[in-house]
Amino acid sequence: MKNINNDDLLLTSKEKLLYGLLTLFHTRRPVDYNRMFIVNEKPKFETRKKINDRNNYYFDGVFYFYITKNKQIQKYNVPPELQLLINNEIKSRIDIIDEENKKYLLLNNHNKYYKYGSDLSRDIMLVFKKIYKVSISAVEIRRFYCTYLKYEVKNGDMTEEQHRKISEMMNHTYEENLKYSYKII
Repeated sequence: MKNINNDDLLLTSKEKLLYGLLTLFHTRRPVDYNRMFIVNEKPKFETRKKINDRNNYYFDGVFYFYITKNKQIQKYNVPPELQLLINNEIKSRIDIIDEENKKYLLLNNHNKYYKYGSDLSRDIMLVFKKIYKVSISAVEIRRFYCTYLKYEVKNGDMTEEQHRKISEMMNHTYEENLKYSYKII
């Protein structure tokens, strides 16, 4: 929150949101947010759609992940700080409303989906460079977080069960999460 609230960094609401998605919620792959809509009611029929036709959603403080690597549907509460960033981003682009469907893209690239992962990856790296003066990729952020979690368990500050739950929220198996982490000598 210190970086997000640092006025000297001159972060836009979109940059704050990108940073918040990777630091205020258990770090997921950016693609999980690319086809995510902010909606005015709980998603109803997404499970009936083919996986390629599904979207992810944010509604009333909850992320609904219908497109996941392992094809499992996931639903998680969003921390209040991240909810605020989402609301601020929407307010900053209120003119981009889909009146017919009453939904907004969480992340957008000139009012459209990010079509290529590299554009979203580039924007993430630019935000982290603006804050830390070095570009850090989303994959690297996930690896750092996995390493942090592993050492929290090793140091007794977190249980293995807590680590397993966080791994699931990251759309990882526990074993995959451990493989993502660095080995520190």
